[in-house]
Parts: sequence; structure tokens; C-alpha cells
Amino acid sequence: MIEQTPVPGEWWEVVDPSSRRIPRVRVKSVDGDRIVWGFGSNKFTSPIRMFTERYRRVPPPPPKPPRAVPRPRAAVTTPPSSSSNGGGSSSRPSVAPTTPPEPSLKAPQPPPRVKNLDAVMLGRLGGAKGGPARAVKLSAARLSAIGRTAAAARWAAPKVAP
Repeated sequence: MIEQTPVPGEWWEVVDPSSRRIPRVRVKSVDGDRIVWGFGSNKFTSPIRMFTERYRRVPPPPPKPPRAVPRPRAAVTTPPSSSSNGGGSSSRPSVAPTTPPEPSLKAPQPPPRVKNLDAVMLGRLGGAKGGPARAVKLSAARLSAIGRTAAAARWAAPKVAP
């Protein structure tokens, strides 16, 4: 067998495909009679002679295609409602078409966090009614007792863990 000297950056593949060795590896570095080789961030060290007996030089793999550029998302708007409880003509948000952003020299900003409008409306409906509705149901004595307990808890000394 002709002795081949591995060069860092070259690709090698296993001679015997039926073996349980890594099928395609890249030479990381050569140091004297030892070679550092691997794939990705994995590195292995072995004598050059043993490596060249088990692997053969191959052309590099083709370059990866460029990643697809994500399309701009459509803006979600809520139709105006006639009453304060969201009783408009439709409870679903409408989608407004957007134009692609113009290129700028500034660094791109991350997109704003999109909230689920249905969940926001449900939270507002229940949250806006909860406290006042409970206060109306309670008697004056019970409301006063709850307030006294809350004030005592606020003004109490902080608890220290043992």
C-alpha cells in the first residue's frame, strides 16, 4: 500500500464500509507520527500509519446550500369594538397585509413578542370584574377583617429562615 501523508483539512473515508468505524472524517492536525482527526467538534488521536491503513483520501463534500431567509410576518390587528367589553362585530383578529421592510444600515431588531389576543381579552374580562364583584358580595365587617389581616401582614417583620 502506498503511504499517504494526511494534511490538516483533508477529508478521508473508511476503506472497509462493513466495519463499524466512522464513515467520513476530517484531519484536524498532524503532530510527528500522530494524527488528530474527527468530525464536527469530536476529536480522536491515532498513529498516522494505522489511520492511513483504515482510511483513504476523498474529495471534500459539496458546500451546504444557504439558509432560507424568513418571510416577514403579517401584522395582527383587532377591529374596533363598540363597547368596552369587546363586543364588536367579530371576535377574531383581522390580518393586515404588510410590505417587506426597506433595507437599513442599522442592526436588525428582534421581532416584538406576539401575544394571543384571544387569551388577552379573556384575561381582561375576568380580571376587570373579579375584585369589585367580590367586594360587593362581602359584608362590611368581613371586608374590614380582610383589610386588617392584609395590613398586619404588610407591616410585620420579615421572616428569617433558620
